[in-house]
Amino acid sequence: MEIMHAFSKGIKTTQVEHQVISDFGIIGKITEIIGKLESLPGTEQLNYSELKLKPNIKDWIDSLIADHSTELDERPMRYLLSDFTSSMNTRSREDKKNVVGILFGKRIIICHSLCGSETITPAWDIITRMLDTDNVIRFVSFDAGEKFTTVHFWEKLASRFLIDWLGLARKRGFAYGGAYRLQSEMEEMTVELQLDDTQIDKFLESHPEFKNGKIILTSAINQLSVESVKIAGSPSYSVEDFLQLHAAEKFGTQPYRDQYEEINHGILPVLFKYIDEEKEVVRISEGTKQILVKKDLPDVELLFVNEYVDISHTYLNKLITRILNNEPLKIFHVGCELNEAPIKIGKTEFYSKLLIDDLTHFLIDFYNSTKLADVDLDHIFKY
Repeated sequence: MEIMHAFSKGIKTTQVEHQVISDFGIIGKITEIIGKLESLPGTEQLNYSELKLKPNIKDWIDSLIADHSTELDERPMRYLLSDFTSSMNTRSREDKKNVVGILFGKRIIICHSLCGSETITPAWDIITRMLDTDNVIRFVSFDAGEKFTTVHFWEKLASRFLIDWLGLARKRGFAYGGAYRLQSEMEEMTVELQLDDTQIDKFLESHPEFKNGKIILTSAINQLSVESVKIAGSPSYSVEDFLQLHAAEKFGTQPYRDQYEEINHGILPVLFKYIDEEKEVVRISEGTKQILVKKDLPDVELLFVNEYVDISHTYLNKLITRILNNEPLKIFHVGCELNEAPIKIGKTEFYSKLLIDDLTHFLIDFYNSTKLADVDLDHIFKY
């Protein structure tokens, strides 16, 4: 009979408890509860391939699903739970909250639960309390089938944390806002008025016509001032910042910008060497190479190089060769804002926003409008 591995960790603790469950009755009960979680209203279902998980998270999940040895390597699950809790925001990391990890065959469940700290014990007959729908704050499950892995996830209150941890586009997230949302149509657009608990009563008192499905405004409106734009699970953005973010997400570069910020935030140049390679960004220590970012944006060269991250000589030479050979090339440095109207030098397009003086602009325009017969002069201009 297949055994079940159960792990738990307090949100604010580093210790991860592990217990092997072999009792058929307990396994059956836990499996039944997990099934109820996955059928909660609002549960999302995706194919595993749709997620843009960080390389380490994906490696841990793949390792756990593939591990059929008698002696389970506990480290991937311990790393997974630690990463899951460390990525949460402050409110999610309050006391009396914990995370549970279940591994059963080719199935992984991670559950963020609100329970007393006394439940974090090896007495796994009470694990059902942790998984009870009344206590669950959010969960993610990975179920590996013969052809593909199915992912289920659910949150009581949607958060940017889970969207980012799973590597989902923000547009898939819950449309955050006030507790009460009144929807209407205006100029072929859906318009939503958001009210919180303190506003709804006042609104109903001042708009008795609402009972007839109408809102009568006291004055004509022909222009709306936009103070901010809010995207699912994220903070509010100014219009300028939103347009930049929207362009980056449409172009497919935003996840890499987030990873760039994350690398810079936790960079340790004294202990590790960081290399920007053609297909990935790696961290090297004592001869061991760890992949931090996998680049998979088609037709665009993504650069992470900076004062702490070196670019590999092979990759740099390849880029220079393509530029000098006048091959079509799109380049974007993920540490810069996106420029939807790229700077073009020959067939090379730079999609990063760059500060360029008037003289350089003149030289670029001159080069693009002039066919230089002298190869050496052409290369000098490109440099």
